[in-house]
Amino acid sequence: MPRQLAQRALQALSWIGLAVSLLILIFSAPRLLEQGGGAGVVLGNVAQYAWTIALLALVFAWTRTIGLRALAGAALAGFFGVASLAVLIGKPLVDRLGSDSPYVTLLFAPVTEELLKLVPP
Repeated sequence: MPRQLAQRALQALSWIGLAVSLLILIFSAPRLLEQGGGAGVVLGNVAQYAWTIALLALVFAWTRTIGLRALAGAALAGFFGVASLAVLIGKPLVDRLGSDSPYVTLLFAPVTEELLKLVPP
């Protein structure tokens, strides 16, 4: 009985977390479009993340070990969250060196993003 209660609580927490992430995305979308360079740039960035989600869905569709809710959570909290945190951390360096700097685009940004994925939630 306590185990079932714990599982239900975790399921509810999972749905709540997904809902909160989705609401944050909805409310931040206008600012994201405004500061992100317009709809074309933002949608292009979303497409870059979408192919990763599509590959995950394709791979896990055969085993059915991961559900749509987990993929949506990974997209909303994982991909967007880590990318946003990497941008926030790298902003002072980008402001100083410029967004066209080879150091920023080829080394600092990808390395920072991958290192941030190692940080426990």
